Formats: sequence, structure tokens, C-alpha cells
Amino acid sequence: MILQDAPYSAKAAFNSLVALVAMKAPENKLQQSYTKLLGVQLPVSLDKRPSSSAPGQLSVGQMQDATSRLWPKIQMEHYVRYIRNASQLMAHRNPDVIAGYDQCIEELGESKWASAVIPALEMAKALLYLEQQNLTKAMEILSSHDRDEEEDVFRSQYCDLLCFLTFHRNNVQEAREFAKRSYASNKLSLQACTNLGSVEYAEANYAEALHYFQEAAMLNSADFRSSYYAGMALKGLGNPQDAMTIFQKLYSAHGQRPTVLFQIAQLYEEAEQFAEAFAFFEKIFALYPGEPLVLQRLGQLAHKLGDTGAALWYYNESHRVCPTNLEVLNWLGRFFVTSQFPEKAITYFAQAADLEPQTAKWGLLMANAMRRAGHLTDAYNAFVDLHHRFPDNIDCREKSFMTHFRASLVWVASKFPSFRGCRPEVADSDVTRTTGGANRHREIPKRIAVRLSPGFLSRSCASVAGIDSQHYSEFWRWSTDHWSKSHFRSSYVGLPKPEERQSGPG
Repeated sequence: MILQDAPYSAKAAFNSLVALVAMKAPENKLQQSYTKLLGVQLPVSLDKRPSSSAPGQLSVGQMQDATSRLWPKIQMEHYVRYIRNASQLMAHRNPDVIAGYDQCIEELGESKWASAVIPALEMAKALLYLEQQNLTKAMEILSSHDRDEEEDVFRSQYCDLLCFLTFHRNNVQEAREFAKRSYASNKLSLQACTNLGSVEYAEANYAEALHYFQEAAMLNSADFRSSYYAGMALKGLGNPQDAMTIFQKLYSAHGQRPTVLFQIAQLYEEAEQFAEAFAFFEKIFALYPGEPLVLQRLGQLAHKLGDTGAALWYYNESHRVCPTNLEVLNWLGRFFVTSQFPEKAITYFAQAADLEPQTAKWGLLMANAMRRAGHLTDAYNAFVDLHHRFPDNIDCREKSFMTHFRASLVWVASKFPSFRGCRPEVADSDVTRTTGGANRHREIPKRIAVRLSPGFLSRSCASVAGIDSQHYSEFWRWSTDHWSKSHFRSSYVGLPKPEERQSGPG
């Protein structure tokens, strides 16, 4: 009997259908309940449109008539919601949900609910295709409803989704067209204003983007996205003060939002207020203690504030969480080099060299750390390997020369104690500049090649230490063996063989 009572017929029919589904009733009973729901009498016609007069121009009679029609319209919206939910419930009862939606759309085709329910079911079917990663079918369904005959509200929704999909396919121009159609169909749509502003922001049209974001904020002042994007547009326009005002308001309402905290911290850092920036990054760290980027930024700010111990701790934590961050590896390596712990620096520079093997910078830093740690042979081999891989890199060439020279002096000092006081130094008069090329401003030792040649080493050692012929032969074999591995041996005078050497020092 309750289904015969018009004010409650839609709600009763819907609840009856839900109860039958919960009891796993036979399919014929479900279909009967669904058909009964579709036969509900409407309080007003779905095709009846409100008056086009503005609210301030309504007469007293029109206002009374509008008031009398308000409650039936609310009932009609409830009825449409019941029909839509019931149709989706019936569609998901089918093992093939897409076929279930098609069946419901076919049943609704001739009913009085068609214009109000079918677009929503088509949207649900398109979303289901998206869940199945069938983008082509989803775009086909959505594009079929992008037409002038479509209801403005539904067309705006379809264009919003098309804008979203095309934007994430890197087709910004097409996304802008869909966003403009959505905005033209329904200028009071919060999503339409936000989408159009987002597209303009992606094209760096910050003034236009700010206009649409402010429109969206006027439609709903509590909307987070429109206010946040308005602050981002102000940042893009170079207005950090107004952007900070917006983000501070968002912070008062959404204090746990990491995006808001990050933007405030970044604005403080750009204003060189490092203590305030550090405080807001600490708030993010309290929410997400394992975020490596936040740990790195805290390390940078602690270093700028002069707290080296805290900076080292944050950088170490960032490296522990994400060991592939080159900036963190670079800072840690340089820190240990300047702290006179080059052994530890070798590890970090070696990791960076493994991550970017095509860059000579990390190999040079690693070999320099080896040289500082006293591993001259390993450093020399590393420099020679770098020169093989990067023959045009002048740093690799210079460093391999110098390391070979230092390694030679260390060997001589170990064999001849009187030679221990010698140091590989280059006088200011021996420095010149290159005359062209990309490295024309670099200072290069003028006679470094001569000083490193085996002939120079043999004559220097003999003149300083008075090496006899036996030791000279031993040194000749060692120096020639090392020099033969270098690319530069063909450019310099070779070391005379022991039998060709004149007797006596010099």
C-alpha cells in the first residue's frame, strides 16, 4: 500500500529494491521493483524551466508562485537521485557492468526520467572505462555528449572531465578549449572556473589564471584548491606579499596541509628569513619524518644558519632515506673533505660517480679525495681512467699529470731519504693562460709536462740525491712503466736508457 502513496512512492520503491538486493532475491523480482520505481508519478514536469526574470524583478505573485513550486522541485531532485542510484545498482548486478549500464539506459530511453538520468549513467560508464584504463572508449562517450543540445549542467560536467583527460595527455590547447566550453555552459561551476584557471596557469598566463581562481573562490570561499592556486598565481606574478597573505589564511584553516606549509617556508626562504623557513620545514618534518626533500632543505637552512652539526645530521638522514640524491652526496663529500676526513668523502663521490658515469665532475672529486687521503696510486689510476673516458676534459689532463708527479716524488723519497724535502710546486712565473676555446680563462702550468716527464724526474733525482747507476736503472724501469700508461708520452722527450746515461749526477 505504501507504494501507492505518491509522496513516498519513490523512496519506498528504492528501499524495496535495496532490500531485495540485500536478500539476494531472484532477478525477476528485482526487475519488477525497478520497473515500479520508474513508474513513479512526478510532482512537476521535468521539462518545466524556471522563469527567466531576475530575482529582483519578480512580482509578488511570481514570488508566491516560485515559493509554491520550491518544495515539489526538491522532491523531484530526490526522485532523480533515487532513479540514478537504483539504475547504477542494477547495472552492477550484471557480471558485465558495461552491459548492465547499456541495459538500464535502454530501459530509460522512453521513460520520463531519460533526460535527467541517462547523462549521469553515461558519465558513470565513462568513469568505469577509465578504471579499466580504456581511455579511447571513455573519450568517445564523453565527446558524444559535448553538443549544444545537451543540458548545460551535464555538458559542463562532460567538458570538465574531457579537460582533465586531455590536460594529463599533455594536450594543453585542447584542454583549454574544453575548459572554455565548460565555463561557457555553466559559469557558476566551481570546477569549470578551477579547470580554466589551471590551464592558464600551465601556460604561464598568471594574470588570467588568477582571475578564474578568484572567481572560483567567490563561488565557494571555503574551497581549498581555488585559494591555493590563487596564491600560486600571485607567486608567478612576482607578488610574494599577497601570496603569503593567502597561504597564511589557508594555514590558519588547514594547518596540517604540507603543501601550504611548504609554500610558506619557500616564501620565507626567498625573503632570506631562514629561521622562519626552518621552523615551517620542521612542521612538515613532524608530519612526514621520512621525506628526503624536506630533510635536504632542513640541512640547507641549518647550514645557512651556521649550525653545521644539525646540517650534517639532516643531510645524513636524507642520504639514508634516499641514497641517490646527487646534491646530498655532493654536500656530504665536500663537507668531509673540508673537515680533513677525505676517506669518508671518497665513498660519497664514488656513489655519485656511479649514478652519473657520463659526468667527469664526480670522478674528479673522488680522485681528488683519494689524493688528499694519500692514496696516490689509486688517484693516479682514477685520473688516467677519467682521461681515457673524457680526453677533451682539461681537468682530467692536469690532474693526471700532477698526481703522476706526486706519486713519482713519493717513490723517490721512499728510496732516497735525502730527497724527502722536495715538494711538487709550480712557481707563479710558470703559469700562463690559454688563448682560446671553452677553457680560455683557465690557468695551466706552462712547464708541467716537462716536470712530469721521466727524463726530468731522472735528472732531478740524480742531481738532488746523487743516484748511482744501479738505483737509476731501478727508477728508470718504474718511471717508464708508469709513463707508458699515459696518453701524453708521445709529446715529451723520453727517459734515456741506463746504458745511454752518462756517468755522474745530472
